Amino acid sequence: MTIVKRFHFIPAAKVLLTVPASNDRLVLRRLSLDEGIARSVTPVLVVTSASDLSARRGRRLIHQIQVRSSKGGTMFDLSHGPDGLSVSGGGAMIWQVPLNAERKEYEAIVTISDASGKHIFHTLSNQDRVDTRDPVPGTNAPGSR
Repeated sequence: MTIVKRFHFIPAAKVLLTVPASNDRLVLRRLSLDEGIARSVTPVLVVTSASDLSARRGRRLIHQIQVRSSKGGTMFDLSHGPDGLSVSGGGAMIWQVPLNAERKEYEAIVTISDASGKHIFHTLSNQDRVDTRDPVPGTNAPGSR
């Protein structure tokens, strides 16, 4: 198991879940990111929302990028992304996924900064999701004429 799969932070639950090298149990630890940031003597800027997204072709993808900053004043700027994707100054990402998308995966890079002058890059990827139970607008549902 890779190191990335051994650590899972769940901000809403304030829990860090780890899988030890023995692979025989899950270890849960209470971890409050907000308390840690408040106690930090150095500026902290961290993204807490998901980076792997999923949206169907022809549908609108809406995602709120969530961050924690010890200094406040967070700002978001789209550095790279597919045509039509936008990110508001408050971190709301909106994209109408093209019905005839050329690729199955798209990537966006958002530059996030805060009042301390700290900058981080957040890379998001969108996987095309096909669900025959919920057809894309403008197409016929399976079995319909």
